Amino acid sequence: MNKFTLLLLACIMAVVSCKDNGEDPNDKLPLDSNTLPVEIVIYTGGEPETYAISYLPGTYKIDKIEGGTHGVEKYQYQDDLIEKITYGDVVLGDYVKFEYENKVLVSAVRYEDNAPERKVACSHLTSNALITQSYRYVNNKWEEDNTPVFFEFAPNGNMIKAEGDSGTEINLTYDDKNAPFIHVIGWSKIHFTTGIPFLSDGMGYVDFMGRRNNPLKMSMLGSPDALEYIYDFNDTKNPKFPTKIVGRVNTNVMFTAQISYQ
Repeated sequence: MNKFTLLLLACIMAVVSCKDNGEDPNDKLPLDSNTLPVEIVIYTGGEPETYAISYLPGTYKIDKIEGGTHGVEKYQYQDDLIEKITYGDVVLGDYVKFEYENKVLVSAVRYEDNAPERKVACSHLTSNALITQSYRYVNNKWEEDNTPVFFEFAPNGNMIKAEGDSGTEINLTYDDKNAPFIHVIGWSKIHFTTGIPFLSDGMGYVDFMGRRNNPLKMSMLGSPDALEYIYDFNDTKNPKFPTKIVGRVNTNVMFTAQISYQ
């Protein structure tokens, strides 16, 4: 499984999540600690990318994430739902708006220079399965872009299967430990294609983070290779949260991430 194949697969995946009921499996987790990630450092062979994460005072809601290609991501909430993420200087007009119905995300629209650029919409099949369709805004209207992608989830919210066109099928397995962002309010409602990193210059912190648990293996139907995840759990205050993640295909290390918690 080469980098181009993984990048292609990642590009057809949406970076939004939808469920056909209003419940998020993570909403029922006991917030018995202040375990929130505050820094992530990613190594992919070149200079490391550092992301610093801050939260609204006294909450589990992200205020902003600084670092990476955007410089800063500013989060805006409506109650416990992430309503908007602004990228870079707010004057530039680059942002994503998330639309919900009954607390269920139904679409995410990407704006560039304050103009609509891309959209991902969801069609719900069951409580554990959905289809996403991506669109481009062309000549003042939305046109379908790429083919639909099917997703299947475990009852606890982990994404376990994805199918694209031409028989492309991805499967993931998980451990029983906590994913780094498990306590972050609204996070799992807008991210479910986790565990499928871009493995390119565009790779970011969302590309290897699970929703509920940590991915152990990503395999593609018909490919002899698989992306395996190796974890360290060295934070004695938060022993069920990973402090280091290594992504490896065969013996080749594709990325390493170090995570610090508050």
